[in-house]
Amino acid sequence: MRRELIVIAGLAAGLSAAAWGAAEVAPAGGLRLFTIAKDQSAQPLAPGGTVPNAAGTCYGWLLRIAPAAGERQFEERLILPAAASHWGEDGSKVAADGRTATTRIVAKSKAAAIDNAWCVAEGDPDGRYEFVVSQGGKVVGRGAFFLKHAG
Repeated sequence: MRRELIVIAGLAAGLSAAAWGAAEVAPAGGLRLFTIAKDQSAQPLAPGGTVPNAAGTCYGWLLRIAPAAGERQFEERLILPAAASHWGEDGSKVAADGRTATTRIVAKSKAAAIDNAWCVAEGDPDGRYEFVVSQGGKVVGRGAFFLKHAG
C-alpha cells in the first residue's frame, strides 16, 4: 500500500470536479471514487465497485468543497479489512493494528475540490476498503470499494 501523488496528474488531465459533470451527484456523504490506469487516465469507480488487487493499480477519491479564502485542513482515514504488509513512507499515520492510515489533506485557498490516491502494493489484503474524510472532526465524505484478486 502506498499513497500516491499521481492523482495530481489525473486532475490536470481532466479529472476535476467539472469533469464529473454538474448533473452527476455523489451519494449522500459520498466521495467520488476513481481508479487510475497506467496511462494516467482516471475512470470513475461506482461506490461498492471492485478494484483489481494487482501491484501498481491505483485508486482514490475526489470531494467537491465550497471554495473559501485561506487553507483548510481535512483528514482522510483509509480503513482496510486486514493489516497491510507495507504502508510506504509518505507521512501518513498508521494505526498499531496496521489496518488504518490517517493522512492530512490541505485544501488550498479557493480550492473547489480535494483528492487523494493510493496504489496497491504486493501483499495488500482483499476485501472492503473505506475512505472517511473529515474536517474539524466532522465526517464530510465517505466511500467504499472492494479490492479483489482476479479469479
